[in-house]
Amino acid sequence: MKRVRKYKFQLIFFALIALVLAPLTSMLIGIPQTIISLISFTLIVFAGFAIAELKIPKLLTIILGSLTLISVWIEFFVPTRIEISYFRMIASFILFIILTFILIRNCIDSKKIDVSIIFGAMAGFVLLGLIGGVAFEILEDARPGSVLFASRISDYDFYYFSFISLMTVGYGDIVPLSAAAKSLSVLINIAGQFYMTIGFALFVGKYLHHSNSK
Repeated sequence: MKRVRKYKFQLIFFALIALVLAPLTSMLIGIPQTIISLISFTLIVFAGFAIAELKIPKLLTIILGSLTLISVWIEFFVPTRIEISYFRMIASFILFIILTFILIRNCIDSKKIDVSIIFGAMAGFVLLGLIGGVAFEILEDARPGSVLFASRISDYDFYYFSFISLMTVGYGDIVPLSAAAKSLSVLINIAGQFYMTIGFALFVGKYLHHSNSK
């Protein structure tokens, strides 16, 4: 347990990457994408329990993480239950926001830059992409036709679109049609740019402060 706590930021980062790369990993090792996503999500929730140290964030993480994990497992075995899917989306959306807040707060409060802080910052950026993906998924389910897909294969397309919006790539294969989808795309773009700009400035400031204090 001590080792898990020591490497908790590395754990949540690699669990997030495993979730994002689930389709590629599935193709390479021959395991169904749903199983890889399920395992990755489970690791993310347990890592979330470890990184939450303050009382209120920890309580919220435990409650939302448990509810989200239960809904994810139920959805895996009973994929036709629409209400379970809605609950999973909303719960995971709130959970990802809380985890992002915890990681950002940890970076701000840290007095020096080390490997754990770097992995925590990278995990926060990946979480922003996942938050956007869940938001697009909820929006499309609530208002079908909000997003135009060149060829929609699975719900993973929402997360793919979120990440390319976050990094301002924009391949053009997915297009927001409704005003809500367009504004969400703008919000994700702004969040990505602010995160990288402020994060870089914060890292440089802490590094210089730590070097001068020596």
